This record gives sequence, C-alpha cells and structure tokens, in this order.
Amino acid sequence: MEESLRAKNRIIASNLDFLREGEERCERLRAMELSSVADDAVEYMSRLFSEGLGIYEALSCLSDELSLASSDGADSPELEIRSTRDKASFSQMLANEMAKGGVEETDFLWSEELPAEFTYVRNAYSDEAYDVLSQDFDDPRVRYSRDFAECARLLYTGEVSYCLFPIEEKGGTRLPTVAELIYRYDFKVNAITPVFGPDDSMDLKYALVSNRFTVPQRGADTDRYLEIRVPSSSTIPLSSVLAAVSLLGHTVYRVDTQSLPTEGGVSSHFTVVIRDEGRDFLPLLVYLTVFCEGYAPIGIYKNLE
Repeated sequence: MEESLRAKNRIIASNLDFLREGEERCERLRAMELSSVADDAVEYMSRLFSEGLGIYEALSCLSDELSLASSDGADSPELEIRSTRDKASFSQMLANEMAKGGVEETDFLWSEELPAEFTYVRNAYSDEAYDVLSQDFDDPRVRYSRDFAECARLLYTGEVSYCLFPIEEKGGTRLPTVAELIYRYDFKVNAITPVFGPDDSMDLKYALVSNRFTVPQRGADTDRYLEIRVPSSSTIPLSSVLAAVSLLGHTVYRVDTQSLPTEGGVSSHFTVVIRDEGRDFLPLLVYLTVFCEGYAPIGIYKNLE
C-alpha cells in the first residue's frame, strides 16, 4: 500500500516537473518575442524622435501601432500584447532600451527649478507645515492668502511658485475641495507632510503644490511616491493598473475615488498613490503612457509622515 502511494506520488511529481518545465519554456519564448517587439519599438520611436516628436507623442503613436497589431492577430501574432503581465514585461524592456538612450523619469514630467515663493492660508497647522516643507529651499519667502481660492489664483497666475493645501484630514480622507482645485488647475504635488495638534496626534496632512513637477532624488533611505489619476471610463480596468504596479516592483499605497466637476457635468476618477520601493518609475510611466488611456500624473513626491 505504502509502495503504491509512493509510486503515485513520484508520478504526480514527475508530471508537475514536466508541466513546470513546459511553462518555463513558454515564458522564455514569450520573453524573446516581447524583446523583439521592444527592439522594433525603440527603432520606431527613434525615427519619430528624429522627426521632432516628444516622448508622449512618440509613445502615443506606438500605442496606436500596438493596438492595430493586436486587432489583426492572425497576421501579426508576435505583436499581440494583451495580458497585463506581457504589458508590464514589454514596458520594462522598452524602458531599459530607452534608458540606454538617455531617457529618464523627468522626460515624462513638466519639471523645472522654481523660486522659493510660497503662499498659504495661515493658521497653526499651516505654519507647522510651512516650517517643514520650506526646509529644502534657500531663502524661502511667503505671501499669506485669505482663502484657498486666492492660493490657487496666485499659483495659477505665477505670482508665487508654491502653495500649501491641507490635502487629507484625520482618518485618511482626502479633502474634496482641495482635490477639485488640483484637478481644475492641473496642479502638481511635490511633497506631503503630516502636522500635529496640541496633543501631538496627527490631525491633517499638508501638500506642497505647484504648477510644475519637482522630482525628488531617489536615496537609499527615501521612499518616493507617484500619484496618478485614472478616469473610470478608461479602456483598461483599474485592477490591471494595480497588477502592473506590482509586477513592476512597486506597491500601491492608497486608492481613492473622486467625482470632479467638468464643463459637461461630473467626471469620475481613481486617484492612485504608488510607493517606489527603491525602483525607478520609468518602466511604470512607459506602461501608463502606452497602455492606460487618459491617465494623468499628479506628482512624484516624498511623503514625510
């Protein structure tokens, strides 16, 4: 009886090894196919760059080409990139090749050095936030505002470079009024810090907001966060985006749902905050630009909590 059971177990183990080896062979073949497509994509984008197209325009054209190829799989099976795993792998390969040509995270972001000119609505919490968030600047100057609307106006018109908004209340809820201002004016989040009440319990989080990205350098002891907005109407489901985040080595820090007013009514979005886990965001930015229709970056920042 025991010998018969051991024989059955050996057969099962042998079959499992056979299946595992077959799966590994398929994965290696698929990786070779995706690598070939990535090489072709780099060559295609190089031609577009030589014609004067920017990174977003070139990747948009590439996205169209891949979509056309996938819709005609019978003629071009090697170009089909449908699963989330394939898309993540392709994005990693493409980003590796692009990095060899000097492409960086900042090429995806509208970034520049800004004067250290701040505005915020003054109170005990915002003063504490300013003390923390202004430490990275030489000779910071502040101009106080009456309300959030004035903060937004001064920032939008370029009269100041940065403003401080309370972005999250105690318990982790994002403030809808601030979220609407960031959305309406396409502001960028540059840093987030908690502030504490008289009893030293965290009551609010404040965001340092500007018209441009300021990308913090990745250090051994510094977590960076990428915040993105994805419309609920996107052709790619949120679950696929979150899976790609994991496949590319990052973790999802938080996900929020927002209904924001537009000229045509109300637009529903997901806001996703992603922790870098010590990895460069370039492959993820490639993935989002090529495969996630309608996505928008909100910021790459340090969370000082």
